[in-house]
Order: sequence, then structure tokens, then C-alpha cells
Amino acid sequence: LKKALAPIKDYFNYIFLDSPPSLNVLTTNGLGASKEVFIPIEAEYLALQGTSQIVEKINEIKEGNEELKISCVFLTKYDQRKNLNKQVNEVLREEFNDKVFKTNINTNVALAEAPSHQEDIFTYEPLSTGARDYESLIEEIIAQETAKQKAEEEERLKALEMARLEAEANAKKKAEEDC
Repeated sequence: LKKALAPIKDYFNYIFLDSPPSLNVLTTNGLGASKEVFIPIEAEYLALQGTSQIVEKINEIKEGNEELKISCVFLTKYDQRKNLNKQVNEVLREEFNDKVFKTNINTNVALAEAPSHQEDIFTYEPLSTGARDYESLIEEIIAQETAKQKAEEEERLKALEMARLEAEANAKKKAEEDC
């Protein structure tokens, strides 16, 4: 998969690979071809248990793909009225800290119905809670990426400034030596 994507990757800022929620060859190939992983987790105990398996697989694949990292974790099928969902949220925040997004994808009938109509949520019910939740998630991802790019640019500018100051100091030192 990584080889197949190589000729086209420079034409896109982002390529999203949606893998099944199992650790099969499709998921492994997807992880091997990726730089970042977004982990959606159903707000249930068994899904939480499965998270350790995906983290193990990511760490295993990192040996051959050092760029691979977990960028975010978010909850799906979340119902704030359920204590178990709140507990799963707390455990995730303890385990993944700031990688857990604030946005949860709440339980929503439209999200369950859209696939049976072969439509995405934005086409099927654009005003539904599910569509609004995914819009919030997208906004959070964009904000994270913008902050990351800003930090990288600041680091680049600091490095340039350090190089400029060093060049000035070297030039001044050379001028003093020449005198």
C-alpha cells in the first residue's frame, strides 16, 4: 500500500485511510503506509480493551515505519447519560492525555441509518447531531494541524535566526581577526 501511494502522495496534503476495526492485513497495511493514526473508539468497555491491541500493533509497525504516531483518539457512540461511557472517557484521557479530542461522536439514529442508504451523514442528514459532531471533530483536527504547522514554522524561524546570529558573530570575529 505504501508503494502504491508513493507516486501520488505529493499531490495531496492528506490521504485518509479508513481501516476496519480489526487487526487484519488491511489494517496492518494501512498502518504501514501511514504517518499518523486517528483512533475512533466506541464508548464501551470491550472497545476500550481492544485499544491496547491497536497500540501494540502500532508500536510493532513503528519498528519499520518510524514516522508512525498516534495523533488523536476520539469516542464514538457516546451517550453522556451512561456512566460507563463517562468512565471509558476518563480512562482514555488518563491513558492518552491530550491526544483525546474534546469532541465525542454521540449516539445518533441518523449515523446508524446513513450507511443503509449508501450515503455519508452530511448527505443523509446534514443537520443531525451526528453531522454536527463530525463537523466539530473536523474543526478540532484542523485546529490541531494548524497549531502543529505554526509550531513547526516557529521552530524553522528560530533555526534561521540562530544561523543568522551565528553568521554575524563569525563575520564579526573574522573582521576583528583581520584588523
